[in-house]
Amino acid sequence: NISLFCSKHSNWNIMETLLSRILRLCQARGFLCLSDYAQAAPSFESCHLGPLGAKLKRNISNEWYYSVVTSRGDVYLLEPEESASEGRSPHTRPHPVSVKCLLTEEVLPFDDGWKLDSVGGNMTIQAESVNVAKDWISKIRNTIVPSAKVLRRANKILLYVKEMNKHNIVLSGSKGGDVCFPHVGIASPSGSPFLEMVQSTSSGRGDLVNQVLTKANLLNKSLRLSNPFGFASISDCADLYYVSDAHDSHEIYLYWQKSRLRWWKRHVNDPEKLTISELSEEIGSHKTCCIQYIGLPGCAALERITHFDCTGSVALVHASLNLAPALQAVLFDAFREVNLKPHLRMHTSLSPYKVAVLTSNPSSKQQVEISKQIAAELRAVELSTKLHIAYPLSDACEEEDESGTPYCIIVTDDTLSSGLVSLRYLTTAEVEQIHIHDLLQTFSTRLKLYRPFKQE
Repeated sequence: NISLFCSKHSNWNIMETLLSRILRLCQARGFLCLSDYAQAAPSFESCHLGPLGAKLKRNISNEWYYSVVTSRGDVYLLEPEESASEGRSPHTRPHPVSVKCLLTEEVLPFDDGWKLDSVGGNMTIQAESVNVAKDWISKIRNTIVPSAKVLRRANKILLYVKEMNKHNIVLSGSKGGDVCFPHVGIASPSGSPFLEMVQSTSSGRGDLVNQVLTKANLLNKSLRLSNPFGFASISDCADLYYVSDAHDSHEIYLYWQKSRLRWWKRHVNDPEKLTISELSEEIGSHKTCCIQYIGLPGCAALERITHFDCTGSVALVHASLNLAPALQAVLFDAFREVNLKPHLRMHTSLSPYKVAVLTSNPSSKQQVEISKQIAAELRAVELSTKLHIAYPLSDACEEEDESGTPYCIIVTDDTLSSGLVSLRYLTTAEVEQIHIHDLLQTFSTRLKLYRPFKQE
């Protein structure tokens, strides 16, 4: 059984934790919208996406689609099957029925009830033996919450809990500060708070495989395809279903593991924080591995790759990117503090805006007119461009740094006479002079422009 309990609501302050600083920046720059409810217990899960957050989510989908579909010739896009009541694919609709302990790797039943008992002071996790406790504390320090203050006394692990409520647990950090992660519950009898929801589906694995293979057969007949081939769909998750002959399925499973991990490593600043591991709860000959970002609150899987060894001569590999934790991981990875000022430095293909057009003198009508012309030309080639002329230049540059915009075009008085603009790059803060007529070619080379997938 699981004993789920949490402290009563209190006015606790975690504004100096890393998570709260990221949330504060994301709220200020339009990535997230915090409701009044979320103010009491700020977390990614309690927020709605703002305009820039929605663009970031779309860009993650675009990059996934380009990698899995556009750059290949054997994967085809299909619309997800809509559920009449939910408006989403029936086999991807979340339906939590259990939780997984990240220490013991046990999958345990989920209890919908909450016991609002107060919890204060320290929290003890009880292991079966000293050796097990050593393994657990190593896992906590290296994977689950690397920056938390944690001690071991024989077969007991001691956590320093500062605050706890129905949605979050705040631990003391090993180097000062606090560490916050989502509170799902407390496992019994170990007392482990490191749990994550296990999302099942409205239909079983066998039903999912049958649905996919039925659809694959229809595709095969209409398009005269031959194995291996796949099809993809995008809703709350970006799903790839890849069908192959049974004798090739293991190699294809390993291929997609490596391919998806390489994709993630190209799109984050700290690729060493990405891990891929096999899940222990295998069912029959089905195997699942997950890609995770170390240090991400909640340790949610960014992507799961599952190998279904079907009966007969056909096998299936299912790769599913969960867009919600993927967006969280990108923001968490992009957050930097330079000279005590927060910045977001993400992969240029993921940045909500690729270019911002600024003016050195917002009151100059000629500068404003040229800025509008530049922005219009860049948007005409589907380059996401922001026109930013309402603020002083220094404030505008700082805002774009905080928004993760990789390039800023600055129109000055010299532009009026020579046609030269200043091009500022976020990562290095270097500024170079480029003629207006060379901007399209410059961005085409540096951003490797292609027409992204659009969802209407």
